Amino acid sequence: MTRMALCDDEAGQREAVGALLRAYVAARPSLAVKLSFFSCGRDLLAAAEDCGGFDIYVLDMVMPDLGGIELGVRLRELGCDGAIIYLTVSPEYAVASYAARAFYYLMKPAEPDKLFQVLDQALAELEKKRAACV
Repeated sequence: MTRMALCDDEAGQREAVGALLRAYVAARPSLAVKLSFFSCGRDLLAAAEDCGGFDIYVLDMVMPDLGGIELGVRLRELGCDGAIIYLTVSPEYAVASYAARAFYYLMKPAEPDKLFQVLDQALAELEKKRAACV
């Protein structure tokens, strides 16, 4: 089971990106994915701490309680090593995203083909990690 988390403080964006993530999963019937949605970074951090982290994080960059960079860094501090994909309207944070060891940085509105390609890459990396552990 692959655990994927989306965190965006804007309900409309959360719904739009959530719909894309559901379409991605639906297009890959052999893929077992549990999607979780969060409206603030603090809720995501609490959930990650409770469940041991997620495999893929899709994070907004600009959020009122905890910005994307800080959220990513805090996830890493918790020991969460899942792929962090930033999805934002703010290109100026791209370089700073390396502080959280970001997997990818995409601009909103998300182009489905590009997002799906990045998710495929993240899942391929996850499979490599899982195979190396066996």
